[in-house]
Amino acid sequence: MPSFPSLFLATLFLATSSPLKASFSITAAPAVFPENTELHLSRNTVEKRLKVRIATLSTDAQGGIQKTFDLEPGIYELELPSGESLPLAPAEGQTIAIETLDPVSVAGSPDTELLATYETFRKGSLARLVYPIRKDIKAAKSQKESPQKIAELTQIEVDNYAAHLRELNDFVLEKVGPSIALYATFLRWDGDYRASELAKLVEEFAALHGEIPATRALRERIAAARRTAPGSPAPELVGTDLLGQPRSLSKLHGRYVLIDFWASWCPPCRVENRHYKKILEAVDPESFALFGVNLDQTHGAWQKASRQDGIEWIQISDLRGWKSEYAKLYNVNALPASFLIDPHGNIVAKNLRGHVLEKKLAELLP
Repeated sequence: MPSFPSLFLATLFLATSSPLKASFSITAAPAVFPENTELHLSRNTVEKRLKVRIATLSTDAQGGIQKTFDLEPGIYELELPSGESLPLAPAEGQTIAIETLDPVSVAGSPDTELLATYETFRKGSLARLVYPIRKDIKAAKSQKESPQKIAELTQIEVDNYAAHLRELNDFVLEKVGPSIALYATFLRWDGDYRASELAKLVEEFAALHGEIPATRALRERIAAARRTAPGSPAPELVGTDLLGQPRSLSKLHGRYVLIDFWASWCPPCRVENRHYKKILEAVDPESFALFGVNLDQTHGAWQKASRQDGIEWIQISDLRGWKSEYAKLYNVNALPASFLIDPHGNIVAKNLRGHVLEKKLAELLP
C-alpha cells in the first residue's frame, strides 16, 4: 500500500498537469457476482451523519460490473448482496475494482484502501482501550459495587476514550494523510490534539481535491475547533428547557459557567450529573452555574434521565441527537464534553470532571 506522502505527490502532479476528473468507476470481473444482481450505491454525508441511496448497479449476464459515475470524490457505500456494506473513498478518476467477495477485496483506489486500514485500526484501538473498562464497569454494577467505585471506573473509561481519540489523530496524520479517506475520519478527531497539524493537513487535502463538499466540511471542522479553543469567546446558546421556557447562556454572564453536553444514554454523563449536584451545593450560585445541553432525541428520554439524576440546573435541547446544532456549534462529537466559561464569557478550560473540576473551581471561585 502506498504511503500518503507518495500518494500526495502523485495526485499533486495530476492536479497540476491536467484538470481533475469529477468522476470515478466501479468494476468487477465476470463471475465475482451472480448474474443480473442488483447493488445499491449510497453517498455518506459525514458531517450530517446522513447516508442516501443514489444509484443502483446491475451486473451483466456474466456477473461483471462496469459503471462510471459523474460524482465528486467523497465517501460512498456499496450494499453487497450479502447485506454487507463496502465503504468506498474514491478520488478523482479512480477505478475501484472489486476482486473477491469472500473475503471482500478491492483494488485500484489507494484512498479506499486507506479507509479500510483506518477502520481496522480504529476498531482495534477501541477493543484495546475502551471495551475492557466498559466490561469492568458492567461487572461492577452487577456486583453492586459502591457509587465511588463505579465513578472511578467511569473516569478511567473517559480517560481511555480520550486516549483512543488521540491515537486516531496520530493515525490520521501519519497514515491517512490528504487522501479522500480523511473525510471519513474527522468526526472522531480530538480537535485540541495536534490541532495545527490537522489544519495543515486539511489545506493539503484542499490543494489535492479542490473545493468539493468534503473540503468545506473539513475546513468547518477546523474552524469549529478554533471557535471553542481555550481563550475564545463561548458561542451563544439559546433554546428551550424541559418546560418549553426560553433559556440562554448569556443570561449567566458575570459568573463562571460550566456548559455540559450530555445524554440519557451516556453512562459517564449520568455519573457526572450526580457529582454536579454536590458541587452546586458547595458553591455560591452567584459565582458558578451549570448550563446543560442535552443530546437526546426524545423529550421523554431527556425528562426521565433528568428526573432520575435530580437535575435542577438550566438545560436546553433541540432533541436532534448528534444532528444537534448546539453540538455542531461547539464541535462536540463525543460525550461527555464540557466547557468552563469565565465571567466575561471566555472559554478557560475543557472537559474537566470529578476532582479535577473541583480543584479548578477552588482556584477560581472566591
